[in-house]
Amino acid sequence: MEEILRKVHLQSFLWDINSSWKVGLFFGLGKDNSCVHHCEPIKPDEDEFGENTEVVLTPLGSVRGLKSISVYGHEYCSFEGVPYAEPPLGQLRFKSPVPAKAWTGIKDCRYSKRKAMQKNSQGVIEGSEDCLYLNIFSKDVRIRNIILIGFPIHSKTKLPVMVWIHGGGFSTGSCIKDYICGPDYFMMEDLVLVTFNYRLSMFGFLSLCDPSVCVPGNAGLKDQVLALKWIKNNISYFGGDSNCITLFGQDAGAVSVHFMLSTDRACNLFHKAICQSGCMLNDWAISYDAIEMSYLLACRKGYKGCRDDDICILKFLQSVPAEKLIDIDDLDTVGRYKGYFSAFMPSIEPYESDDSIIAKPIWELIRTAWGNNVPLIVGATSFEGLCMYPVLKKIPELLERLKNKWERLLPNDVTAWDDQTKLIDSLMAAHCIDSDISRENMCALLDYYSYRLFLHGIHRFLLSRCKYAKADTYQYRFDYSTNSFNHHRMIYCGSDVGSGVAHGDDLSYLFYSYYTIKPKSETCEYAMIKRMIKTLTAFAKTSSPNCEYICNWSNICEAGIQRWLNMSADWSFVSIPQDVQEKFAAWDNLYGEYLVGERSQILKTPQGMVQGLKLESVYGDTYYSFEGIPYAEPPVGKLRFKSPVPSKKWFGVRDCCRFTCKAIQKNQHGAIEGTEDCLYLNVYSKNIHCAKRKLPVMVWIHGGGFTTGSGIRDFICGPDYFMMENIVLVTFNYRLSMFGFLSLSDPCVQVPGNAGLKDQMLAIRWVKDNICYFGGDSENITLFGQDAGGASVHYLLSSEHARDLFQKAIIQSGCFLHEWALSYDAVQLSYLLACRKGYRGSKENDECILKYLQSVPAEILVDIDDLDVLGRYKGYLYAFLPSVEPYESEDSIITKSVWDLIKTGWGNNIPVMIGGTSFEGLCMYPILKKIPELLERLRKKRERLLPNDIPCGCDYLNLTEELISAHFRENQISEEDILPFLDYYSYRLFWHGMYRLLQARSKYGKASTYLYCFDFDSPTFNHHRTMYLGNDVYRGVAHGDDLSYLFFSCYSAVLDTTAREYFMIKRMVRIWSAFAKNSNPNCEYVCTWDDISTSGLSKWMSIACELRFIDIPADVQEKFKIWNNLYGSRLIE
Repeated sequence: MEEILRKVHLQSFLWDINSSWKVGLFFGLGKDNSCVHHCEPIKPDEDEFGENTEVVLTPLGSVRGLKSISVYGHEYCSFEGVPYAEPPLGQLRFKSPVPAKAWTGIKDCRYSKRKAMQKNSQGVIEGSEDCLYLNIFSKDVRIRNIILIGFPIHSKTKLPVMVWIHGGGFSTGSCIKDYICGPDYFMMEDLVLVTFNYRLSMFGFLSLCDPSVCVPGNAGLKDQVLALKWIKNNISYFGGDSNCITLFGQDAGAVSVHFMLSTDRACNLFHKAICQSGCMLNDWAISYDAIEMSYLLACRKGYKGCRDDDICILKFLQSVPAEKLIDIDDLDTVGRYKGYFSAFMPSIEPYESDDSIIAKPIWELIRTAWGNNVPLIVGATSFEGLCMYPVLKKIPELLERLKNKWERLLPNDVTAWDDQTKLIDSLMAAHCIDSDISRENMCALLDYYSYRLFLHGIHRFLLSRCKYAKADTYQYRFDYSTNSFNHHRMIYCGSDVGSGVAHGDDLSYLFYSYYTIKPKSETCEYAMIKRMIKTLTAFAKTSSPNCEYICNWSNICEAGIQRWLNMSADWSFVSIPQDVQEKFAAWDNLYGEYLVGERSQILKTPQGMVQGLKLESVYGDTYYSFEGIPYAEPPVGKLRFKSPVPSKKWFGVRDCCRFTCKAIQKNQHGAIEGTEDCLYLNVYSKNIHCAKRKLPVMVWIHGGGFTTGSGIRDFICGPDYFMMENIVLVTFNYRLSMFGFLSLSDPCVQVPGNAGLKDQMLAIRWVKDNICYFGGDSENITLFGQDAGGASVHYLLSSEHARDLFQKAIIQSGCFLHEWALSYDAVQLSYLLACRKGYRGSKENDECILKYLQSVPAEILVDIDDLDVLGRYKGYLYAFLPSVEPYESEDSIITKSVWDLIKTGWGNNIPVMIGGTSFEGLCMYPILKKIPELLERLRKKRERLLPNDIPCGCDYLNLTEELISAHFRENQISEEDILPFLDYYSYRLFWHGMYRLLQARSKYGKASTYLYCFDFDSPTFNHHRTMYLGNDVYRGVAHGDDLSYLFFSCYSAVLDTTAREYFMIKRMVRIWSAFAKNSNPNCEYVCTWDDISTSGLSKWMSIACELRFIDIPADVQEKFKIWNNLYGSRLIE
């Protein structure tokens, strides 16, 4: 009766599905024939193919498989070459896979020998681009009857599913059973085995920056995700349990499993995982040069177009025949020089898309991986490094390169400025590597490669599972060595090496392959096959590998990381051998505290990816550092003296771990240093992972009189103190001296001046556009600076081009009302510079002047002591300074008088802190000591004491006497008593300009303004006073002494945390960051600081041993009053 019912049902069933659109309707595919491929019409199996075939109906169509018998007599059903994606040809080459369309009739899936296009290890090009197929091997031979009758398969009868991802370094390999993936051994167990192809080399891992071309990279990994989705949705039609899928792989396949565990795109597509001899922490598993390699590939194949035109690059590469494209031995060599096995590997994608696989730094993927909740087996063979034997034999110069440069032993992700010699020595000692190593004696080097290429990455992976995973993790070592069945060792070493378990030798006991000779059932090899299959399938079924062959294999949370299952002739759960533990310790030492977690951090910005570091400050605060990020193109050649050009996108990952370049300058010691290629910034973030609440941003502009200085940490801008607070700090370089402030009158040459200020503007715009990628809040940016940096902040507060680029400002010891902050002779001094350097042309021919000055070497150009002297005679500190531009342009900064800028400045609407040190003028001590005639000239011609900008027609004599009475004892000027001169310069060069600005803010400002005086006097930590005066003066707070309490600099020392100087650092940083966070400097250290609209101009915050909001001392107020009198009614114009 049952057989009659089956035949009746079958006849009705076949009648109903004979039309393609009915097939579609049956599975909800609709009537669109464009989505349907046509195959052979459905016939009962007996008509042509006999009883050896099976037909299964899936939502996409029917597939005909083959009833097979394994080499050990186990029956199973085989379906080979089932499409899971459309052929990735033509316009689909390099792109994300497209799910396979439905087909009509029955697709013949009895046999398949398709490989992905590749150049194999013998140098033969084989395979096809049309490769996205999978193979299903099911132990359940009842599939056909159950499905054709139409009865559902009860969940208890469904079989566990194991999905294999083949290895081959992402460049070779295949899933076909005639290669390495024969299912015979697995068919000893009741399960469903699935294998599949994915695209390799450039076909799977080409990466282009332009989102419009939709080739961000990792198409090969996306193939794997699509295959897993197909399996999840369809495996039940083949008797598999879609809720019991185990993903496993070896080499690149294991790396792929790790990626699948870490990407949300694969979340819940499988339920257990096994990683054999690979993970994404291995040196070779991820490329940081994918975009560069993609461009080089195009060039190697004949591309002549623009590097930045990804549309043309893609179109060109899609036109090159696949057989020609795959032949890239030269590029693979380039890849090996960069530390990879081959040119094209998985990479961090340059932008996020709907199907991104690697969109975050590796350690962020590991930390947040959904796979931390998935049970896992991880392990390797005992002598993985034997795979390097043929490479070292074939390329003996590799050994010579190592002996000439032993630092090549260090893995790529160990930073170059660590103690290399010590680290190298520890590695060589751990592996007993002799400096006289040769091809005849390279066992120690092969042992080293075991750890570098495989074992230590896996060890770090296991450590990360200890830290982050909530599911069980089991560790093993495969150590079973035979003379005739360790096939990979024989492939690598021939008869040269007779023992040892090489990379891939475990596969001989999992898959029946082209090199396998069937072991007899009484052999040890057969027993090992049985144990391996039983253990892995037990894990697939129950999430635990324990079975009749091993019952005491504990997970790493229970047993610790120092025990593993040793799979040798006798299986035992044992402590890791002492020599192995010592080697792991030596490798662990390379990474220090970043062993589990990344010292190296990679972030994506719209310009490209940047690699920085996770660091620890001198006081133990962790932060993220990205130094040397370009915000403008190098201002060299035709761009010298001109407005900055925004930086172009770059390819691959830019190394921003360390940056030490200054803008070219002649420093205070007379040495020429730095480079014209200087327009870079540094970002220091307390937290780059804060997705919801971004951090306030503080952008620092360094001082140096527009002639010297730098934004680099090794000079004055160490971020350590600010990293006590939850902020993002940005520092940057800008062009100095003539490179930043040359000015020519002719609009045709486009050099109106102030290029240095325009650099600053562009840097701040970069911060506004990009700081969110570093955890910063682009709507909460505070600009602050000291000396010329303070004057620059003031200029940007007054320039319309900077409107809304920042929200608060701090001006320290400088503003543009100082004499030294604005030049009225820029055009004349620019012509004199040309003449000093040899120009003999017309004064009016700016085109010739520019061309000439652009041809002079930078080191010669910057040497202008004579012009600086001339500048000082004109009342400036240096020859080249900001100036009123001779004509207006699109990016003009200064085109109005300073008072017009102050009155109309947009910055009147944002909060500002203003202040200075209590004895600013001490900075003039070395000049007055070096040039004593300056004092003599002032004594003989007292009116020189008056500033240059006082109104004409004043009573100069009376004004001079008032100044003398304010600053000099008994109205006497004496060269022997230098301190009164220094007090006078405090007001002339700094304090009175800032006081005028305060009065202007009081009149024009609509936002809060806070006034302070830094008066903390330390005998050992006021470094600028020490630089200016040496041991001549021991007291007084000089110009720049406040910086010692904001930045850890070249002259700083680490303090005891009980020291009062340390306490001052804490207070200064907290006050500055409180203002940045809240627009108000009041915090736990000070709560009574009123703005000037409340307290008037007669009170300030005295930052000394105690923080007190006090009346400005009477003598200081009297001096301010006298200086105000110099300007009369034009004090605030």
